[in-house]
Amino acid sequence: MTDQAEDGGVLPLAPQREPAAEVGGEEACWMNRVCPECGALKETPAEKCWRCGSEGSSY
Repeated sequence: MTDQAEDGGVLPLAPQREPAAEVGGEEACWMNRVCPECGALKETPAEKCWRCGSEGSSY
C-alpha cells in the first residue's frame, strides 16, 4: 500500500520494525515468597521460613 504525494508521485511505505525482544528478569510480584506468619521474604516459595519456621504456603 502506498499513498500519493502532492506532486502525483508515490510515497514509500514506512519500514517494517522488528518485533521487540523478550526482556528477562525476575517476577514482578514476590508475594509467593512472603511468609504468611511473620512477613519474612523466603529464598524459594517452597522452603520453610528462616525466621519463624513456618511451613505454610503464602498466598
